[in-house]
Amino acid sequence: MRFTVGTRTKGVEDWTYSLEFEEETGEFYLHTERFGLGDDHNEGRVLLRDAKNSRGYSSAVRFLKERLGPSTV
Repeated sequence: MRFTVGTRTKGVEDWTYSLEFEEETGEFYLHTERFGLGDDHNEGRVLLRDAKNSRGYSSAVRFLKERLGPSTV
């Protein structure tokens, strides 16, 4: 399952950042897609725990915090 957590346009490129949950492993990924002119398209994903310095990381963490609500621990 994947949720878009951010987008941006830089020149002629459109970037989309998504939070992806892999049910088989129970892990979250930061998924990035770049769309350029014509059929120019790249995408990749990295484990969320390894993505701290990646663009879109803070938006993904904020998305999780909003969905999980306040901690009851």
